[in-house]
Amino acid sequence: AANGVVDARRLLAEIAAAPVVRPKSDTSAINAGTVPSSEASVIAARNGRPPLLDAAMRGQVEVIDKLLRAGADHGAKDEDGNTALALASAAGHVSAAERLLAAGAIAGSVNRAGDSPLIQAAAKGHTAVVAILIRSGADVAYRNAAGAEAAILASRGCHDGTLAALLDGRANVRSSTTDGMTLLMTTSSSCPVENVALLLKRGASVDATDQKQRTALWYAANGNNRAAVAALLASGASQAIADLFGSTPLLAALERGHSDLALVLINGGAELDRRTSAGNTPLMLASRHGFDRITLILLEKGAKPNARNVTGNTALMIAANAGQPAVVKLLLAHGADKKLRNNKREIASEIAASAGNTELSSLLR
Repeated sequence: AANGVVDARRLLAEIAAAPVVRPKSDTSAINAGTVPSSEASVIAARNGRPPLLDAAMRGQVEVIDKLLRAGADHGAKDEDGNTALALASAAGHVSAAERLLAAGAIAGSVNRAGDSPLIQAAAKGHTAVVAILIRSGADVAYRNAAGAEAAILASRGCHDGTLAALLDGRANVRSSTTDGMTLLMTTSSSCPVENVALLLKRGASVDATDQKQRTALWYAANGNNRAAVAALLASGASQAIADLFGSTPLLAALERGHSDLALVLINGGAELDRRTSAGNTPLMLASRHGFDRITLILLEKGAKPNARNVTGNTALMIAANAGQPAVVKLLLAHGADKKLRNNKREIASEIAASAGNTELSSLLR
């Protein structure tokens, strides 16, 4: 329908006009408090859930109270293994969660995915529910089937308030996923700087590495998160740490085409002669993207225009292939040798011609 398919739009219109037929739910006696507890547990509810679970999901506190008085089982689960407390927590219903906990609901129950109510609330940023669950004894260090703690899921959602509540509840600020991804790495990648600042203030390790040897600064540079980069550099983050592929934060930024962030890193003291596992230098990556300003800065700072990568290509050859005339002229003006040959015995003019850059090819002859 969204793509303009006429039949789909017509069908949706017919569905919208049709009367809604729901499974009958005879809960009137329960709402009146007149059903014996032995009968209350077997009455069907909307959506096929027991009445208490349905009311918890909707945050219907008065209905929850009446059902509990009628003897409804707060430990009952739906087909996914969620209890009433889990459904209330996932939906952010504070009062409903309080009522269920007061009635004896277990804060540490888990569903089939291994998610506890705390994990479900944290993942969606329901800070008030998280605080209630922690006060009720929920385990902040518990990991679900995927190996994630509540704090990890809160960090993925950039929920700084929820993260603060978890840390106040003694969550480990240095906890990580099974592949070594820390809270700081996760938030540095794409979250507002408030998340990063919170973790730094609480003692997160600024230069911790994951299984790929990537740091929070690497993730911030790769994700073009300039505010996070600034906060990390101000906290002493190292620009010298490279990942398993030889990529430093500067190289990661240039590979992804983040020119403004690359300038921040260069001005912050990044090493300019580092290479990726493919042998590419910052100058080569800047040349590929046509970043003439960065190219000029790198050349003025001593970058070598005739350095080669593992395929024997120089920055000039890379710029010729990518069709970057401004960069080509800068490189030639700073001593780039247009007669050098790569591993295929090609010179820059031949590379430009093969890429269809005929004007550049003429310039390089």
